[in-house]
Amino acid sequence: MPQFLRYGVVGRVHGLHGSVRLHPHSQDLTTADRLDQLWIGEAPELAVPYAVAALRPFKNAYLAELQGVDTVERASRLSGQTVWVDRSLFDDAPGWYLDELKGA
Repeated sequence: MPQFLRYGVVGRVHGLHGSVRLHPHSQDLTTADRLDQLWIGEAPELAVPYAVAALRPFKNAYLAELQGVDTVERASRLSGQTVWVDRSLFDDAPGWYLDELKGA
């Protein structure tokens, strides 16, 4: 099981086919090309893995299409949930992460 990094939060549903807005904690929107799987849930040990079918920038967020999430109803269940990613994808990235702050 990978070590997880808190990446962001799932926002509102977008459109009629189950796309969701993904709001990353980082202001750097160039990290999307590293993401092929997301884990979504309140805590890493409770998170469910989702394969990323498509991810594209949208304003200050991304629009995400996740495999198995193809209706508004399924997508709305994810709204407000924390998004986790495999920490090793970002080992070479400069800076610090929200999870590294004391009290976060």
